[in-house]
Amino acid sequence: MELNMIDEAAEALATADWVLVAAGAGFSADSGLPTYEDCLNQGVDYQQLCRPELLYEDPKLAFGWWGDSVRRYRETPAHEGYDILDGLLQRHREKGRVYVYTSNVDGHFRSATALPVFEVHGRCTEWMCSSRLAYRASELARYGEPDPVARDVPIEGLRWSRVRERQKLLSERFGSCNPCLDPSPMVVPDGWKPALDEHMPVRASLTEGYDEGDKPLADSGHQRYEHVAADWNHTPPLCRCGLPLRPCVLMFADEDAALLRRLREGEDRYQRWEESMEEDLAACRGRLAILELGCGTRVQSIRQECEMVLRDAAARGARVTLIRINPSTDPSFDGFLAPSGCADTSDVGCSVAADGTAGEGRLVRIRLGALDALQTLKGAVYAKRSS
Repeated sequence: MELNMIDEAAEALATADWVLVAAGAGFSADSGLPTYEDCLNQGVDYQQLCRPELLYEDPKLAFGWWGDSVRRYRETPAHEGYDILDGLLQRHREKGRVYVYTSNVDGHFRSATALPVFEVHGRCTEWMCSSRLAYRASELARYGEPDPVARDVPIEGLRWSRVRERQKLLSERFGSCNPCLDPSPMVVPDGWKPALDEHMPVRASLTEGYDEGDKPLADSGHQRYEHVAADWNHTPPLCRCGLPLRPCVLMFADEDAALLRRLREGEDRYQRWEESMEEDLAACRGRLAILELGCGTRVQSIRQECEMVLRDAAARGARVTLIRINPSTDPSFDGFLAPSGCADTSDVGCSVAADGTAGEGRLVRIRLGALDALQTLKGAVYAKRSS
């Protein structure tokens, strides 16, 4: 039965006019990177570590964790699946007919492929000033009002007011200018990693004087960073305005106005591609393959996007195949999260076909790991293209 599903998936990829690749944590796991479940099994409370305010509440723990994450992502080579995708989808890339939509923050799609990518949660190897961490974009700014920075509003609550108080002290102590109003991402330098506490390796060893409580600048004796955008030799790394940098990663309950603006820019590019794809498919009743790789049930946003694209494209006349690749035996993977115009199934490895409003949508379920499935699909797709 699995061989039949491989054949159906290969046919869909070989004949697709457009391709959407959607990748979750299971795709990174094939490189040896930990998933959310791996962290829980190791006793790591990922949700507590990934709170934006922790950068100010407990900088030793926060910057130890994020600094080690940067090191791990950079030292771990991307697995062969990235190269397989790059080769299989070269024709689509040259025509602007493929996009990657991923929740992974390791940056491997950018470093290991030439495919256009929207990293929904950002990328750990880019950091930016944390000056807007305790501010959210106003509703007006979210809907395209001019001068959005001026409309950032303080987030209510004691934890956020404490962050702003700490920001004021740090800016006075270290800064050479006012806090950044609209910070931009910067790439983490090669080889950078924070100094770690030799007695507690999961915690950073902060540069002397950083955590001096409420000492004013006159008593601190620390330099101001006037001629550099950021000081990466300091732990934590500091922006020239004196505030710590933060990873460009959307954390839990993260409303950092500057970060969300940057992520929205990437989302807008992806949405323009999706609109052009659906328009083209509607005009010619073309074929779309959605390749869903290693997307789990804990974070369902990637699966939801796949199913939404399937519904929208099929409703406009396209013939859509959603190829869901995940080794889980959880029966929820055999169907849809929401009504989709396609029937659900719980049978191992079977495909589902149903007419949409104007086109057709179907689910092909392959119970393999992402890398194993791509290695199997590679030869099958090339064989169908050459036949």
